[in-house]
This record gives sequence, C-alpha cells and structure tokens, in this order.
Amino acid sequence: MREKFLAVFDGTDECKSAVRYASRRAQLNNA
Repeated sequence: MREKFLAVFDGTDECKSAVRYASRRAQLNNA
C-alpha cells in the first residue's frame, strides 16, 4: 500500500491534493 502513496509524491499541486486525499483515506481506513 505504501508504494502507491510514494508514487504520488512528485511535488506538483495536483499531486499535493492527491496526497492530502490519500492521507485522509488512509486515516479513515486506519491504514
């Protein structure tokens, strides 16, 4: 699972919002 999240971190604004969404999903899923 962690590998998918790492693939998102490339610093663009679009990816930053994707990271925020992913981290929220992770918290909701207790990942």
